[in-house]
Amino acid sequence: MENFNTKEIIAIVLKNKKAIILVTLLAAIASTVVSYMLKPKYKSYAVVFPVNLSPSSEESNTEQLLQYFNRRK
Repeated sequence: MENFNTKEIIAIVLKNKKAIILVTLLAAIASTVVSYMLKPKYKSYAVVFPVNLSPSSEESNTEQLLQYFNRRK
C-alpha cells in the first residue's frame, strides 16, 4: 500500500479548483430548484408553552392539555 501524501492531494485539488467549485455550485442550484418543484407531503404546526408561567399564571396542567387538544390543525 502506498503512503498517503497530502501534498499531492492538495496539489490536485488546487489544480482542479475551478471544476470543483463549478460542480458544487451546479449541484446547489439544482437541489434548490428541485426542492421548490416538489409538492409538500406534510405540514407541521407547533404549539409553544412557556415554562416559566408559575408566578404570573394560574393555568393548570389540565388547562394546558386542553389547549393542546384544541389547537388548530
